[in-house]
Amino acid sequence: MSVAMTTAYVFISTAPDAELIDEVCTRLKKTHGVNEVYKLDHCEWDVLAKVEYEDDRGLLDAVTIDIRPIHGVIETSTRILYELDACQTQECSEPSPSTA
Repeated sequence: MSVAMTTAYVFISTAPDAELIDEVCTRLKKTHGVNEVYKLDHCEWDVLAKVEYEDDRGLLDAVTIDIRPIHGVIETSTRILYELDACQTQECSEPSPSTA
């Protein structure tokens, strides 16, 4: 039995300094629960981190205790991902009637 994980994308705004953005990315990559880190260009956010935790509380703690205090982080915005129930996907829809 697998444990359901809470997954989120955390958008991060940093101080406008290229070296500082690199530092933030390096620190994020070392943060427990952060699985992926991307630098963003041409948008209001500088960095995107994919974070996974066992539950919502772990995710909240990761953002408020581990990510926001990183030197250079100015603002964060978190988007939690929810898996759709398998029966809401096309795979579970009724079979289409065959033509005779």
